[in-house]
Amino acid sequence: MRHLIYSKSMLAAIMLVSSVYSSIAQVLIPDTLLLKQHITILSDDKMEGRETGTAGEKMAYEYLSAEFRKVGLLPKGSVGYIQPFPFNAGSYMGSGNTLRIKKQSFIAGEQFYPLAYSANKTFSGEIVHVKHGVCAPGMDDYAGMENLSGKVFVMECGYPEGIDPHSKLAEYADLRTRIDSAAAKGAVAVIFINSDKDTEDPSKKYSNRITPTTLPVFFANNDVAKAMIDTKRVLVNGVTEILKKKKQDTMS
Repeated sequence: MRHLIYSKSMLAAIMLVSSVYSSIAQVLIPDTLLLKQHITILSDDKMEGRETGTAGEKMAYEYLSAEFRKVGLLPKGSVGYIQPFPFNAGSYMGSGNTLRIKKQSFIAGEQFYPLAYSANKTFSGEIVHVKHGVCAPGMDDYAGMENLSGKVFVMECGYPEGIDPHSKLAEYADLRTRIDSAAAKGAVAVIFINSDKDTEDPSKKYSNRITPTTLPVFFANNDVAKAMIDTKRVLVNGVTEILKKKKQDTMS
């Protein structure tokens, strides 16, 4: 009899625990439609990738704060659910950028501009045209070139013919890779030009995600490109200046 009572008690306890765990499991089962809604909203282009300091980030944290309130979460930030913190707001083109070819000066921001890869430096040197500046297996734009050290490398910004943008060779055509190759060959600066109407000019944006290289790097328009077409020695002088925006508070 005792054994029977004990067995019944154990069975009741097991059933109770199973019932509790079943209830918890039911509570924890996510609403897939609601999750899809959250993901769709937060990944929308309007959110700008929720990048720090953008209007999209503000939209995202306001949306999340509203959702937290709906489910009854207690706010723990210094401003409701939000916690302000300082951050680097990015970079911008300084007023000290100059580019002079022979006796002609060009207008910063219109005829040329420094790229996000650029170091802040003063440079001077003769130009050398290096095609696309690509060093890849089976393709070397520097083949046969000598005495490159100390010169300003001028190269096309687009993809060279023979390299598929989706192939393994595409990494060799990446702008940073080409700049690093130029530095390794002794360049004092790199000037990108664009003679292909189907190729977009490099971005004027200065992303915090891009680490500057060791070289001054400009993009120059057709006015500058024409001034650099010369069978004689062409001397280029320039200064690159990219400044950091002041730190400001954002929310997280």
